[in-house]
Amino acid sequence: MKKTILLLYIILTATLAAATFIEYAWGSTWVATHVYHSGWFIGLWAGLAVLTGGVFCHRHRRKQPVIVALHVSFLLILAGAATTFFTGRKGYMHLAIGERADHFVEHESRLLTPLPFALQLDTFFIRYYPGTQTPADYVSRVHCLPAGDTTLPAYRRTAQISMNRIFSHEGYRFYQSSYDEDERGSWLSVNYDPWGTPLTYTGYVLFALSVIALLLNKRHGFIRLLHHPLLRRGALSLLLCGCSLAAVADEPLPIIDSHRADSLDTMQVIYHDRVVPFNTLARDFVRKLCGKDTFGGLTATEITGSWMMHPEAWKYVPIIHIKSEPLRHALELSETHARLIDLLDGDNYLLRDLWKPTHAHVKPS
Repeated sequence: MKKTILLLYIILTATLAAATFIEYAWGSTWVATHVYHSGWFIGLWAGLAVLTGGVFCHRHRRKQPVIVALHVSFLLILAGAATTFFTGRKGYMHLAIGERADHFVEHESRLLTPLPFALQLDTFFIRYYPGTQTPADYVSRVHCLPAGDTTLPAYRRTAQISMNRIFSHEGYRFYQSSYDEDERGSWLSVNYDPWGTPLTYTGYVLFALSVIALLLNKRHGFIRLLHHPLLRRGALSLLLCGCSLAAVADEPLPIIDSHRADSLDTMQVIYHDRVVPFNTLARDFVRKLCGKDTFGGLTATEITGSWMMHPEAWKYVPIIHIKSEPLRHALELSETHARLIDLLDGDNYLLRDLWKPTHAHVKPS
């Protein structure tokens, strides 16, 4: 049985590694359909879970409760993921001002799925960053109505859906995704997962409690490590400080979701005095900015759209390709890419006097 478990681990690891490269070449949709959501991949996980659980029950009947809880948490997380896959639904819906919608389109099947209630869009508006035309938030104000033709005020539930506010009702969760160009309609992402999400979160909580219990257990090495002379001399403080700095440094960038990026791809914009898809503008922008069409595994549309929506966050990302070695030296850069903040002075103006041709005799105005 051990050899079978080891073989399953090797197959899963190789599959996940290969899927990463396949996703880059063929896209997330193809990989999700033919790998992550396929029957054979689910069977691998199920077989691994069953065999591992059998070995654990057979060999560790008298194990400490905390060890048992830790392994049970893994099974709960895996069971929650499987429940979400088999019973959860994801899709999107369109709302027009003054009209009701009682269905949404599922992502995988592209079929219309009815809702047990209806949503009516009352108003929609966009909040912009001060002094710019860059959207900071999209806000949809809706009424939730029961199924059928009932419109009595007593049955209405008012809600506001925005990029930072989710609306939940009867197990359905609605996220603000995009909007119509005339700002008379709104696109919402829909997620229905009443069983998988609670089960997965229960596994996460049990996992956290088990890990804490293991760390505080005197039979294990962590407590003994805390009493090591080096830690008593201040090494623990340095370790905690380093972990805090790493946590701050690893704060994720705000990236638009894939559905919004797909919507932007085909949006028509005026670029170089002609009408082109937004994707054309995005590719040129990213290629000129960082020297290639992608960056950090993100597409050109994801980068450009996220930069437009969250310009402050992108100021600190080393994405600007600096070809000139003297210019890199003037900017005191050790790498080939600079951050936007590296090109600004204290007043947020672009540094203009760093790069001067050596043959110039007249100071440029």
